Amino acid sequence: MSGTCFIDRVEGVDDAFALTFDDGPSPTWTPRLLGVLKRFDARATFFPMAFNLRRHHELARIALAAGHEYGVHGELHLPPPPLPWPLLRWEAERGVAAVQALTGAPPRWYRA
Repeated sequence: MSGTCFIDRVEGVDDAFALTFDDGPSPTWTPRLLGVLKRFDARATFFPMAFNLRRHHELARIALAAGHEYGVHGELHLPPPPLPWPLLRWEAERGVAAVQALTGAPPRWYRA
């Protein structure tokens, strides 16, 4: 599994951090991640690609049942800066719709 790790801090918060994962759910990696998170009694926020969320909604439901949450990451994983406004809006709307169909509520978070 490859990916990028970002480490940031919030002033005045010394003992807490957030775990986030992008692009899934994946039949290969999501069960492994959920197992590690369960072992450490940790919760995470997943930022799925909408098409992956629709294809593997059963994995997403398992994550929800375990106390994790879902945010919006988009449909096609296109970089936002060069996108024309209508395509960027379509990307976000597709992501919101997929998360809302899964959870029954609008998502709280968006990751470009």
